[in-house]
Amino acid sequence: MIKMLFIDSNENSTEGMKKTINVIKNEGREFYVKPLDAGDVIVLGQSKAYIIEIKREGDLLSSMNSDRMWSELARMKEAKVEGKEVIPILLFEGNMKVLSWRYGGSYGSGGQRKTKYLFRSKGEIKSVLARLHSILNIWKIPLMTTADYYQTGLYISWLDESIDREKKEKELRISIDIPKDIPPEKMAFEILGAIVGGKTAMAILRKHKTLYNVAKSAYVEGVKGFEGLKYEDGRKIPQNLIKRLVDVFTVSGENID
Repeated sequence: MIKMLFIDSNENSTEGMKKTINVIKNEGREFYVKPLDAGDVIVLGQSKAYIIEIKREGDLLSSMNSDRMWSELARMKEAKVEGKEVIPILLFEGNMKVLSWRYGGSYGSGGQRKTKYLFRSKGEIKSVLARLHSILNIWKIPLMTTADYYQTGLYISWLDESIDREKKEKELRISIDIPKDIPPEKMAFEILGAIVGGKTAMAILRKHKTLYNVAKSAYVEGVKGFEGLKYEDGRKIPQNLIKRLVDVFTVSGENID
């Protein structure tokens, strides 16, 4: 099965991305780590490619005030993915107050530093707002916000999952054209693969042996019949794929037009 999610190898070693990757893993999403020409994360769908540049509290303002941010945005806008609409997204992770406030501080009587928020000057605030306006209204790049690495991981996982469903639906439509003269074992694999994808189909058949056993487990036990199923590398099969499999084998065909 073609992997739909890519993470930049230059970014995956940072502390924030390591935490985000753990969330993505726990959500059961598959991904590649490789050098990316644009963005920190790319999510591919049938017709769209989402390119996501992640900025965190300590990074957004400094990059906005340098050439780095604008060169990153330019690479996202200029990126081409054959046959797909490219959608760049700037994702800010953290408290948006840092855009209008700055850290200052004073010392107590014991010499202990007491850190607090101080307002930026009016000129600083206007400068930050002007840059945000430029990103949203001139560059036409949407701004997505998350509170922390956990929400960032959930957002990326959801985006990948929603595109994954789109891909599976298209595979199901073209599965009607499976050649009738292929060997039965290959036919079983192709039928199951059209529902859950080739890699997942292989893992399920390795455990259940026959398509009959798969259908029987789905009908009699439901999702429980596939608990503990894993890929060869030890990762669990995503629950959304198991549920789809069970739904296909248990749905009634009475209402098909």
